[in-house]
Amino acid sequence: MVVFSAQNVTRDAPFSRLDLVSCRNLLIYLRPTMQKRVLRILHYSLLPTGYLMLGTSETVGDLTDYFALVDRKNKIYSRRHVAETAALDVGLGVKVPEPTQPVPSSTGHRGSATLASLAERKILELYGPPGVLVNDDFDVVHIRGRTRGYLEPMPGAPSFNILRLARPDLHVELRRVLQEARSKNGRASVDARLTDEGTIRPITIEVIPVVEPETKVRCFMVLFHEAKNEAKNEAKNEEREAQSAHEAREAASAPAPSETEDGRMQELEGELIMTKEYLQSAIEELESSNEELKSSNEELQSSNEELQSTNEELETSKEELQSSNEELTTVNDELHSRMGELQLINDDLHNILSGMGSAMVIVGLDLRIRRFTQVAETLMNLLPGDVGRTVSLLNAFIVGERIEKLAAQAIDKLVPIEKRIACANQRWYQLHITPYKTLDHAIKGAVIVLIDIEDTRRLAERTEEDRRRS
Repeated sequence: MVVFSAQNVTRDAPFSRLDLVSCRNLLIYLRPTMQKRVLRILHYSLLPTGYLMLGTSETVGDLTDYFALVDRKNKIYSRRHVAETAALDVGLGVKVPEPTQPVPSSTGHRGSATLASLAERKILELYGPPGVLVNDDFDVVHIRGRTRGYLEPMPGAPSFNILRLARPDLHVELRRVLQEARSKNGRASVDARLTDEGTIRPITIEVIPVVEPETKVRCFMVLFHEAKNEAKNEAKNEEREAQSAHEAREAASAPAPSETEDGRMQELEGELIMTKEYLQSAIEELESSNEELKSSNEELQSSNEELQSTNEELETSKEELQSSNEELTTVNDELHSRMGELQLINDDLHNILSGMGSAMVIVGLDLRIRRFTQVAETLMNLLPGDVGRTVSLLNAFIVGERIEKLAAQAIDKLVPIEKRIACANQRWYQLHITPYKTLDHAIKGAVIVLIDIEDTRRLAERTEEDRRRS
């Protein structure tokens, strides 16, 4: 069942819980501000697993946090989960109510649930590692714990991407562990070092994929684990031992390299290896991006060729329409001239039939009256409403003959019929029935003519009587 209704998507209250919204070739007629407003309304209308289908020349623009691209060619987008969605302004200041949490019916259960939630939150704050929740594009959607020692905003335009928020010491390791967790869709970890005022602080970065049950949206939990106190003490002891050994070697002026230098070399070699791995992953991403750009370029070229062919077809169609318009104009002029000729012929036919002194009735192949003269109307008491009635109507005036049989005989045999008949007005008439022929010799009915011969018959009878007397 299909429901049709008029809907102003920029003003009316939106629908809700939709699986699919097809909004094709509408956004291109709206300004950017109104486009964003409409897209937010459509995001609100869709289910968490819903899809949005746009026109071939339309995109979601900057609202990539709201919609994820599914099919580039057909412009199909899937709805993304947004952590906090502001109320939508619809109509005259009416706001779409934000979804509220259901209120439990029992006060006791609510209190126990609140206490349990507070206890769990307190335990996580005390003993859980700090971290952030990022989406599939590595944009931060939630921050948990104190992350000041690991994240710091970069100068310039504000960004929520964790790779721009992380400290420079963590860029390489963080990017590598995020790429690893996303590629294998599993837990990944990496060891890193932070330098705070000359002190090296070892940490472990752990990334855990998280999938929301309802929307099936994948996110990543990035946790920052500090090294244990023992490891810190060992590092301090190693640094102290290395420092004392270095001082002893300096005192002895020994040219042999110190253990601290060996550790530094190993650290640099490890950083070099990680840098190489990062460069390799960056090169692979660049190659994949180049391939996508090539495919997009090919699609654009094919679209351009299609548009050119469509333009040529439109030009051809325009020329054909112009020629058809000229032909129609010529035909229209011819029809006007034919109409004038037809009007003149009708006038001539009307005057001829009106001026005839004989009664004439024209019938069709179905033996129904089509036209009659004014004399026939007066003589046979015909009315304008008798047009279309059967010709047997004339039998009331013609005595002793079945006029429909005579007309059918003339049409079938294509032979004219002539008879002298006596009519109801006590006068004699000469009956002529001839087939009705068109200019291309097609039979379309019959013509019935009655000629008054009463005076001629009486004159002939008098002449015959005078001849006999003489």
